[in-house]
Amino acid sequence: MTDSHAEHLAKAERLLRQAQALSAANAPESVIHLCYYARFHAATAVLLRHRDNAALTHTGLIETFGQFAKDRGEIARQHGRALNRAEDLRL
Repeated sequence: MTDSHAEHLAKAERLLRQAQALSAANAPESVIHLCYYARFHAATAVLLRHRDNAALTHTGLIETFGQFAKDRGEIARQHGRALNRAEDLRL
């Protein structure tokens, strides 16, 4: 993966701002989609910050992030579960 963790974090922040600008009542699918991708890019940023690479597929990233979060306390595990749940909602 050629993008840096900072680029993924910036993208996550942009996507989150876009989601916050929408009405969940009027565009629920769009909000879910944007929030999922914000989480996806945030997780990618974390993995790139702490590892040499991140997974290239959605499933691979979710699994890799879950394994990474498992040993880092309850809050990290909650973020791992939230990423997994966000993918379920998006689909």
